[in-house]
Amino acid sequence: MTSAAAKRGPLLRLAWVSGLLLAAFVAVELAFRGWLAFEKRAWDSDATRARIERSLAGADEHGAKTSRASEDAATVLHPFFARDTRAARKELDRALEFTSSAEGTLAFDVVVFGGAAAADFATNRVGPLTEALRADPRYAARPIRVWNQARAGFKQPQQANALAYLLDAGVEPDLVLVIDGVEDLTIALRNGRAGTHPVYPSTESWGSRLGRPLNDPARLQAVLAARQSEQRMRSWARTSLSLGLAHSACLGTFVVDELERRLAEVNAAQRHVDDVGTRELDDRAAVGPRHAGDDIAIVRTATRAWFEGALSMWAMCRERGIAYVHVLETAPHDADVALAQGERSLAGGLRELEKRGVPIVDARAALEASKTAADEPRDLGAAIVRAHLAALDAGDARR
Repeated sequence: MTSAAAKRGPLLRLAWVSGLLLAAFVAVELAFRGWLAFEKRAWDSDATRARIERSLAGADEHGAKTSRASEDAATVLHPFFARDTRAARKELDRALEFTSSAEGTLAFDVVVFGGAAAADFATNRVGPLTEALRADPRYAARPIRVWNQARAGFKQPQQANALAYLLDAGVEPDLVLVIDGVEDLTIALRNGRAGTHPVYPSTESWGSRLGRPLNDPARLQAVLAARQSEQRMRSWARTSLSLGLAHSACLGTFVVDELERRLAEVNAAQRHVDDVGTRELDDRAAVGPRHAGDDIAIVRTATRAWFEGALSMWAMCRERGIAYVHVLETAPHDADVALAQGERSLAGGLRELEKRGVPIVDARAALEASKTAADEPRDLGAAIVRAHLAALDAGDARR
């Protein structure tokens, strides 16, 4: 008995210590959540997890890119919208082949344009959209095909150029869906702060491709350093997701703060890549026309480009009898004055588009509304279909 009790002693002490640590953590967690609630910043574990997943999916919202050596294996320069992905080119080939087929004449074709959020939607979240379409008698008997022409890191006017190219190539969509907003601001700001015109495509993914960027040993060294920095960021994001740290307000806050720090390191490393690679590219073809360098002027130009791009896409579709829905998907940026103003400007632009007859969806408002409406599916796809059907019923869409 004495021997058994002696063996149990350390285990009991370990259990006590573990219990005390767990109780202390729970107390700190509850206190921290209470403080957040007092500050009217209630913890949202879903939003935190989505934030980490976006960073892991490409970190495009904050500009983290894969190294140019690895990216070259997946993307190519394009004459109309700076760069293209091999996946999008293959998708376009399939869409062209399908359009001319017997099945293609019967199908309801949806083409998705935009940046990282649109690409994620078309790849991973499109199911509820097709289900909501099939629930309407007008589409119940038609095959529904969704074509992904969104590219991470794209912003206006790349979307408008991509639509024009797709129509010129011969694709005949029934519904054009655009999901954008975040990258239109963040990429424009990064461009402007680096000396490139805000309307230009991302200088990080396009400007550095001019010439032969890896011929210079200094450039190659910078590329490798950027790649290592990105791998560290991705490892942190994967570990945080696998451990479910976003469910804790304390740990989740630490995770997001550390993720921001690592993203800043990635961006700094990539800026160094671009600086090394563009030392001899000081010409208008590489950086565009001169532009006022302050953040507010950059955001003003970016929101104008977004609005004009959206209006142009709608006009192209309207003249061809193609239905159109524009989705604004943004994220709060309270800590960045320029981004916060840009978000407000985009919201105002969305309202102006609505006044002009453009079917629109404010993704953030749709999500908030669905949280309090038990009879509405809590999904962006359902909100998009509602906007499309409302436009049909109002006679705003011709098809």
